[in-house]
Amino acid sequence: MVRLTVNVGFREGVGFESTASHQVTRSFAAADLKELRRKITAATLMKRRKGEDLMVSFLLDSAARRELDRKRAGVEVSP
Repeated sequence: MVRLTVNVGFREGVGFESTASHQVTRSFAAADLKELRRKITAATLMKRRKGEDLMVSFLLDSAARRELDRKRAGVEVSP
């Protein structure tokens, strides 16, 4: 099994953003963490052997943690 830990931040107007590393060679952005995980998994699996399992975990910075907590609480941001 291949384990990836990806650094993730949050930027208003962009969403959750991953940081490129030697394991994931480009950055990705998505409105939610589920979509971000899907993008990273798809891009990373293209470079792996067939049948090789992949586990992606996120290391959230403080802005990403606040946004995740806000979304879990169901709080909407008013324009």
